[in-house]
Amino acid sequence: METQTFHFDNFHAVNDNPFGDDCITFNFDLVVEDLNEPVKFKAWLRMYDLLQFIRETQPELHQYISDTHGTIKGWGPKEGKLMDELDDAIDWEDWAYRFYRAKDRAALELTHYKKMMSITPEEGKKMLAAAADMAKHEKPMKQATNAYHLFCEAVDDVAQEKALEAYPEILEMDAKKLKEFRFMFVREIQGMYKRLERFLKE
Repeated sequence: METQTFHFDNFHAVNDNPFGDDCITFNFDLVVEDLNEPVKFKAWLRMYDLLQFIRETQPELHQYISDTHGTIKGWGPKEGKLMDELDDAIDWEDWAYRFYRAKDRAALELTHYKKMMSITPEEGKKMLAAAADMAKHEKPMKQATNAYHLFCEAVDDVAQEKALEAYPEILEMDAKKLKEFRFMFVREIQGMYKRLERFLKE
């Protein structure tokens, strides 16, 4: 496939995951040169995919990002919090350009855009209906995710606080042991939440 000349306009981060998780999507206008004519359309890229690309191409930087992520309290992806913590240390737009060049993503998305522009009115109606049906489930999914995070984070905070009160020597341990301690109760708390869910559904 021929490499396309392209650029981004209005590149920005959005945190509006339909499931309620703290997930970042980078939204932008993708402008692709097609037969010497610019074609402009909406595009997006998940932070998750960009992080995987950084891990593949620059492991040292990914390790730094991973270490930073590990210091952030809370459950879930925590991508918005990660962006805030990293601040200007990562040029996300530059990495998005690298990703698009390496994957020849502009050409792939241009092909998809042309296909979408050629669908029949009937196909368009079906797609809109499917999107509307999915939107009906967004609110309960967000509520479930918020409840999960609220419960798990609260229980985890209390468990760690009480453990440190009982065993203050934990704070004197090395970084590896402290990281292990931070995630020590995850499986037990997830098990508690599952039991709570079963209880509520009985």
